[in-house]
Amino acid sequence: SQMAFNDNEFELGIISFALHEKPGEIARKIVQEAFRVIKPGGYLLVIDYMLDKSVKPSTRMAIHLVERMAGRDHYRCFRDYHRYGGLDALLPSDRIKEEHRFHSGGIRLRLYSYSVGKTTPGN
Repeated sequence: SQMAFNDNEFELGIISFALHEKPGEIARKIVQEAFRVIKPGGYLLVIDYMLDKSVKPSTRMAIHLVERMAGRDHYRCFRDYHRYGGLDALLPSDRIKEEHRFHSGGIRLRLYSYSVGKTTPGN
């Protein structure tokens, strides 16, 4: 949530399975920080869980089991992440453009572009 890089230093940022395990406030700061260091016109690749109605019950149960085994605080953050809307809540579409979406089971991979003149998500 606080990186020692300059503003607009990278053309691509990647957040992989980090947002669901953090408290919502920290997850939002991670996203904001990612966009701070990504150059306008750059991209953010985000991979994390999204357990919507399309996810099979057996897959949902397996993911919950794995997340529960990671510990009480981890599992609490995982549940909260889904309660507040997961990726859809953290990555508002009005400030970035979704370029690609891939869904498989309970996993979502999304590629977003960040345009010149846009404000940082969450601000």
